[in-house]
Amino acid sequence: MTQRLTFNQLTPFVTADLESGLTPALLGPPGIGKSEFLKAIATELGTKVFILAVNQLADASDLTGVRPVKNDDGTFKQVTFPHATLQSAIAYAEANPDENPIIFLDEFNRAPVDVTSACFTFITDRTIGTDKFPSNIRFVVAGNDQGNVTTIDGASITRIIAYRATPDIETFLNVQNELNPYIKDVLTAYPEYLCEEGLESSEVLESDDDDDSDDDDFEVSFGNEDEEQFKQATVPRTISNLSKWLNIVGLTGTLDDKELNFLKMNINLMQATSDDSPLLSALIAHTGRTRFTNELYIAIEKKYRDSFANVGSVNPNTLPSFTKHRPDQALIDQLNDVHTADEIEDVLKAANVNESILLWALTSDFKKAINGSGKRNVIATTLFSLNPTMAQTTKQAMLLEIGGSTLDKPMLEHLKTVGTDSSNHIVDVLKLVGTIN
Repeated sequence: MTQRLTFNQLTPFVTADLESGLTPALLGPPGIGKSEFLKAIATELGTKVFILAVNQLADASDLTGVRPVKNDDGTFKQVTFPHATLQSAIAYAEANPDENPIIFLDEFNRAPVDVTSACFTFITDRTIGTDKFPSNIRFVVAGNDQGNVTTIDGASITRIIAYRATPDIETFLNVQNELNPYIKDVLTAYPEYLCEEGLESSEVLESDDDDDSDDDDFEVSFGNEDEEQFKQATVPRTISNLSKWLNIVGLTGTLDDKELNFLKMNINLMQATSDDSPLLSALIAHTGRTRFTNELYIAIEKKYRDSFANVGSVNPNTLPSFTKHRPDQALIDQLNDVHTADEIEDVLKAANVNESILLWALTSDFKKAINGSGKRNVIATTLFSLNPTMAQTTKQAMLLEIGGSTLDKPMLEHLKTVGTDSSNHIVDVLKLVGTIN
């Protein structure tokens, strides 16, 4: 079996072919980056490349534009109306005689037989109908070397330089000017993920990064759907498309408001696996059920989690639960015995309560312990007024309990109306992860 060459290895070979007037053929699976590779070659040579996907043409007339035209005397003659891409290449070559512009005939062996034959006529005779291509034009063809393709006869094959290509990470990163940061980090860590077939849908993937062993356990379960008919793959083309999509929706690693709002809607931090993650489904739609997709999702999810973990430096595992912040029963009795806002404030000031009682005020236990929703709202408002700032430990405890069954929804809604620094911070955190709207 002939060795496949990376694009980095192919660069000097293909460049020499073009300078010699030969026609290199790049053979390999679709989407591996042949077009981007050739654009980079053209840039190095100081010229332009004109790309024509010939497999999209119905027959040779769509390529050559040869049509019979009736003369005034009733006879017919053949007139050429080349494809617009070919016309543009010819016009550019004539306007720039010192350059060697490239016509790139992509997917040439997945086109109808007469289209493929026309491509070889370009290469061998350098003609299109009755017209000739400018002498400074160069040709490159590309196609698949496996699957359902048009068979090329031996004589035609001798007219091209047949290279079997495979993508390489160095070339891919060099030609991607706006590659999404998440994708760049994943490919830098796992360059072997640049080109992958889809995994079996029943597989469960785990991160290969041993450095994250202290993080929460996380797995990606792909389910058991029958998706063979539309099985996507991870290749440079699909990665490039995904990169554009991630940049558009704002997933760039900056964790600005746009990114955080998108993550809040599409990642549920409270679930043990990603089975129901809309974001994972979107990633799979772009690059398939592959190790690349898995690592990319884990990287995004981890960044989202870390944005909360960085709130403080205290180890969250050492913090108590909200329900353990319940004050002495004597204080609860005092609060139930008073009625006005001033009396409530006096009781809380005299008790010299610390900010931990704020956490208890968010729980269902608070609702059970204090009689009357109006009084509970006054107590909560007073607590936040007495604690205009929050210590890092309180923020950490908040994050630990988000989404837990102990949280009292009416009290969380009341937080929106309080307006202190403490309450606003908690509201922002709870909105971010979807506990309240």
